[in-house]
Amino acid sequence: MEDQDIFQPEKKENNRLKKILISIVIILVVIIFFLIITYMNGSQIING
Repeated sequence: MEDQDIFQPEKKENNRLKKILISIVIILVVIIFFLIITYMNGSQIING
């Protein structure tokens, strides 16, 4: 029974870390997507 009490906080910590990592990845993807769109628009303006 004691082992379970020790393991449960670790699971909560892992879940929190996963959520943080997922949010960081989403932010990075959004930033990269935004940069690509900006770059594409910029190159279109230069070519135009």
